[in-house]
Amino acid sequence: MNSSDDYQELSSSSSQYVRQHLSDLVRWRGWDAGREEASRTGMPLLVLVGFASCHWCHVLARETFRDPDAAELINRRFVPVVVDRQERPDLDRYYMSACQATGEGGGWPLLAAALADGRPFFLSTYRLLNGPEGMYETLLAIANLWEADRHRRATIDDWVKEARTPPAPSEEADLKGAAQFLVRAQSPETGSWGRAPLFPQMHLASFLFQASSVLNVPQAADAALKLLERVCRGGICDPVSGGIFRYSTDDRWLVPHYEKMLADNALFINACLDGWQRSGRSLFLFCARRALRWLLTRLQNPNGTFAAATDADSGGGEGAYYALTPQDVRESGANRPAELCELLGLSANQPIPHLSDGADIGALPVSELDRLDRWRDDRSELLVGQLVMTSWNGLACAALARFGRLNCPEAARAAERSGLWLKGQLDAGKSAFLEDWAFPLWGLWELYQANPSRARAEYLAEKALQMINKFAGAPDGGLWDSVSGDVPPSAERFEGGRPTGNAVAAFLLARLAAVSQRQDIWDAWEKIKNSLSFDLRLAQFFGMAAQAAVSSPERLIRVAAPAGEAQRLSQALAEKQMPLAVIAEGGRGPVAHLSGSEVLSTSADA
Repeated sequence: MNSSDDYQELSSSSSQYVRQHLSDLVRWRGWDAGREEASRTGMPLLVLVGFASCHWCHVLARETFRDPDAAELINRRFVPVVVDRQERPDLDRYYMSACQATGEGGGWPLLAAALADGRPFFLSTYRLLNGPEGMYETLLAIANLWEADRHRRATIDDWVKEARTPPAPSEEADLKGAAQFLVRAQSPETGSWGRAPLFPQMHLASFLFQASSVLNVPQAADAALKLLERVCRGGICDPVSGGIFRYSTDDRWLVPHYEKMLADNALFINACLDGWQRSGRSLFLFCARRALRWLLTRLQNPNGTFAAATDADSGGGEGAYYALTPQDVRESGANRPAELCELLGLSANQPIPHLSDGADIGALPVSELDRLDRWRDDRSELLVGQLVMTSWNGLACAALARFGRLNCPEAARAAERSGLWLKGQLDAGKSAFLEDWAFPLWGLWELYQANPSRARAEYLAEKALQMINKFAGAPDGGLWDSVSGDVPPSAERFEGGRPTGNAVAAFLLARLAAVSQRQDIWDAWEKIKNSLSFDLRLAQFFGMAAQAAVSSPERLIRVAAPAGEAQRLSQALAEKQMPLAVIAEGGRGPVAHLSGSEVLSTSADA
């Protein structure tokens, strides 16, 4: 068990993940206390980075941190520090970049052996406890290396810097080339890029929809629809409770890793709405509605905020909460259990519910799915990671506001409540992380598009400038990801399953420049657009940056409406796929056209 001082620090932590380590035999410290102790004692740090709903974080804790021999080694030879990646994205980004630079790969849990100032000299993800390359032998070798090389320890800071060296800025030809490359490189079987594990890169699908019309790459829409359909019909998408899981462990999108995260589902809803606007397929609107239900029933707090995730180990083991057999369906009281099992692809040997290829979405009885969802709850408890992340709440607000424009009052109400909370966070101005500014501003932007007003536009512009002033200084006009000062600053370009703060900031500034017509906002866009750069061979890692670059202010269509008419115009446009249309209150609106889709105006001269 932890000592009394360490226990007090961990037990009073706001992080659910940190508190989960109270029962470890390792005597964990917090970040500041651990660095001070390492500096005073000359011992190396052992930094553990993870999060509350992470399955393999739980496994490592059980196998290693609660093993007497391993815990004794760690406590004697290291200063162990535990960090919640969702509370400290700067530390997570720093150590993950270092890990990937070494060729180790990436993922959580992440362990870093480091100097007292935090610079790492060894990094690893999950390992079994025993064996020649197991966690115990690895930690013992690191501790011995530290003692033998006390006066000449090389860190990997140079590798980190090399990994973060940005490519050249992107031109329009590069954007079109990126879309064409993605079409060519897409797997015809999975609709994705690369092999398992497969991550649902939903912001990449949204870029491909844009590229189809804006960059005249018609095959890009087909590629986006293929990816979206594979995800919607795979086991990674849960039609019973709603929402998507973190990733698929196989190449069929069938077997998920069972965490569900707020950010992933917000991006999924956005992509489903894009797909529905483009194709009219009921599959996409159905999956968006189920994901919306999951957000509102599972993650929403009484104050309108959203929790970060649900735990992969709910129900007693990874996936146990979600597994369903035909017998389970019968016991749930389903009216037509055999038909429901067929629609959900369930059998005695296949317990992962998914929308089978032949499933008719119109034949899916939503009330039966809701009944199954309640039966899951009666069987076992769904564990929810209670951390409220400002950044991810911003993504959720953006998705809810878009959905609300489609005559969905519950989404609109949830978006407004979320927006009030986000506005309070921005007004406080305390966060040192770019994502805690850019993502909420995206959410408030979508609320503004749902109900445009000059006051909302001015507020967004002022907060955007405040964000720029706080995080300015990165190369090529970009913004620093963090100004915490605990690790060397970075301006991340590579997008994994989610967009970067810089990409979202650029996306927002382009729209504000078009709507506000303010020179200071336009100047801010001109600076940050140089940071929208990517390597064509790695185009799948720049989905949001590509969206921002495609929708430059010069391309955006500003649709002005007289006061009082803007909300009606917003609702009329919501069902159309108009990625370049932005709505502003005031003045007379033009009639414009894009790829044959009319932008409606309200009693105005053309």
